Amino acid sequence: MLVDRACKLCVGVPVYNEAGYLDRMLDSLKAQTYGEVKYLVCDNHSSDGSWDLIQDRCAGDERFVLYRHAENIGAAKNTEFLLRNSMSEYFMWLGAHDHISPALLEKSVRCLDEDPGVALAAGRPFRFVGESEPVPMPDAIYDFSRRRVERYMQSVRLLTNCTMFYSVFRRYCLDDLEFRHVRGLDHVMLSRLLWHGGVRYLEDEIYFRRYFDEARTVDYSQRITGSRDVLTIHDLVIYYLDDLQKLYRGDARILRHLESLVIGILADRYTLQSLHAQDDREYWMNRS
Repeated sequence: MLVDRACKLCVGVPVYNEAGYLDRMLDSLKAQTYGEVKYLVCDNHSSDGSWDLIQDRCAGDERFVLYRHAENIGAAKNTEFLLRNSMSEYFMWLGAHDHISPALLEKSVRCLDEDPGVALAAGRPFRFVGESEPVPMPDAIYDFSRRRVERYMQSVRLLTNCTMFYSVFRRYCLDDLEFRHVRGLDHVMLSRLLWHGGVRYLEDEIYFRRYFDEARTVDYSQRITGSRDVLTIHDLVIYYLDDLQKLYRGDARILRHLESLVIGILADRYTLQSLHAQDDREYWMNRS
């Protein structure tokens, strides 16, 4: 365990070849007004000097815990590694090429402390490219129901821009989550968090998310897995159904109904026509 329960909040930063963006991200962490925090920065065997820069910039600052993998383990495993190596009450992932406003952590912790019905506290999402002026992202803000099941189904149906993934959340909500290499891992995580509580957007604090004009040199599946495995939407469906079984503890008939709703929503969203046939539904519902 790299970060123990002594701190109330841990911020996990997965890094892979981000040397050109790290200074801005690290400056935003160093400027935070909240003190009871550890920053776990994990380099996924970068080849562009990111690790040397991190060590240099964080030397002597006890808030930072640094780790480097001996090989590239893929973005999904690195993301999980950060969570599993912290035992704080609250947790947040921060993109290594993003940054946050100075009081975001302090106000997020205060929000979660004061309202047990909130599972995630999120900065207002802004986007930017290069050195462009950041602009608001209204498509990354959602108005979810106060009712648990309805809120969960809304997340399955509506989540597209998942900037909310970079929120401060109650760590216990993901304690028994099985991390899988699937397309849409962040969707399943957010749906699970929303099962446990609502999201609160902070009025005066901002999450600045960097977007890129140029195409990535590594495709999505390879970036997530660190291999040439191809990720499919069918795997996402199975992942959602398996996780829902962990979350719902009530009547088996209601669980079957909820599973059917999830299948229908995802089939419509991703035009998986085969899932609409009754025999295929029976396969999915009895996949174990």
